[in-house]
This record gives sequence, structure tokens and C-alpha cells, in this order.
Amino acid sequence: MTENLNCDGPGPHNQTSLEVRILNIGGDSNAILCLSCFARAMLFRKRRNKDLLNENQFKIPEWSSLKIYLSV
Repeated sequence: MTENLNCDGPGPHNQTSLEVRILNIGGDSNAILCLSCFARAMLFRKRRNKDLLNENQFKIPEWSSLKIYLSV
């Protein structure tokens, strides 16, 4: 496992790249996430969307669509 001090997520950061990308989390707020934390966040959103009305559902963006914040 790799520690990624640039990621806002709780980990584990089990990837070889320390790249992090910007995920909009509503309004003017963003989270800076590594691929592993992004994947867990999207899984949470998909599960949560099952209980929400269409107009309240979370967007599920692709990792490749997010702007790179830092790539090491």
C-alpha cells in the first residue's frame, strides 16, 4: 500500500501512482482524491442513488473526466 498525503480520502491508497484528481462535491466545494478513494466514493454514490429521487441523485463521473490536480 502507498500513503498519499495529497488525497483527501481516508485510504487505503492501494495504487502505485500518487496522482490525484479534483471531484466536485457540490456548490463550490471539491475533494482531491486518488483513484482508490474515488472508486469508493463512486460506489457509495451508486448505492445511495438507489434511495434517492432522480432529481436528488449524485452524479457519477468517470475518473478520466476529472481534472488532474497533481500527478507524480
